[in-house]
Amino acid sequence: MIRLLFIDDEVETQKVIKTILPDDYIVYSCTTGKRGLQHLEREEIDLVLLDLGLPDMDGMVVLETILASENPPPIIVLSCCHCIPTVVRSMKLGAFDYLVKPFTREQLLQALQNAFLQHTLHRKSFSCDALENPLLSGIIGNSGCIQTMKSLLHRYARHWAPVLITGESGTGKDLAADILHRLSDRRHNPFLALNCAAIPDTLIESELFGSEKGAFTDAVTKPGKLECADGGTLFLDEIGDMGLAVQAKLLRCLEDQAFTRVGGVRETRVDVRIVAATNKCLEHLIEKGLFRSDLYYRLRVLTLHIQPLRERKEDIPLLTNHLVQQFPDKAYTLSFEAMEKLINHPWPGNVRELKGVLERAMVHTTTSKIESRHILF
Repeated sequence: MIRLLFIDDEVETQKVIKTILPDDYIVYSCTTGKRGLQHLEREEIDLVLLDLGLPDMDGMVVLETILASENPPPIIVLSCCHCIPTVVRSMKLGAFDYLVKPFTREQLLQALQNAFLQHTLHRKSFSCDALENPLLSGIIGNSGCIQTMKSLLHRYARHWAPVLITGESGTGKDLAADILHRLSDRRHNPFLALNCAAIPDTLIESELFGSEKGAFTDAVTKPGKLECADGGTLFLDEIGDMGLAVQAKLLRCLEDQAFTRVGGVRETRVDVRIVAATNKCLEHLIEKGLFRSDLYYRLRVLTLHIQPLRERKEDIPLLTNHLVQQFPDKAYTLSFEAMEKLINHPWPGNVRELKGVLERAMVHTTTSKIESRHILF
């Protein structure tokens, strides 16, 4: 059986599609983009028929969101004849094919058969290629969530859309951002980082967009991070701490790929991919009026959540052995009891805390063997 998800707000069209398809198709119908995305999270889908004209969401956002998932199903876009430029854009983003309404039964069946054949041939090969990439060796672990993260990084690297990385402090969001850049076609261009929590609101705008002499007290003419990262990637760490005024200007830059320096009048165009990260719940910040919802939806076209260490304890032995090998003076090993103690700890500080605990243990032991008594939290 072929499981087809049809996202279209025209109920009559849905009825017609269900009628003309062969019996080996199971058709799930949704009239809104939100319900379609929710259905994809619950069910394994082989093919997607997506009408770009949806009542609740931009069809292009729905397309990008589906393509950002792990091993997404092929998407056939449906559009009206006057929306051909939009169709062309959807194909560049990764849609498998398109059909212009009205289309014949034969055209629909041919498109579906071609898409399903490609999906069957490439379903396994992508996963193997992603996990074997040597650039991903810096992500230590064999848990299911780590394998998923590696696959997503491999997929996201081929796209230009913004990426939002979420996860608790110390999980390695900065490492994921760096690997994402090094896997991409932008790897020969700059990768710059800006910690939004470490810079006062009065300075972050000039740090990001640059400034012109006289814009404020002691201001000098200088480029900002966006300008310096042209052609590459800009990593905005702790994006939840960015002030609302700068958020508005960043949103415009994301939409237009252009900005004006603080105190300047000339518009500067750049080609920069934005990767943002946060350990906060941006949805809660939106409810409190501390984060713009329009910026949130623009940043989260592609999303990556890094699980805390306590939820992937099977990775702790591998991580531990990797970290102790980084100590230059001795080849340290851990006793069984020491490793068991590490595995049973809840790790509120995640990988960063684990590294600190191992460094402390290294100081307390007088040999190359780390025992349970050397593990101090």
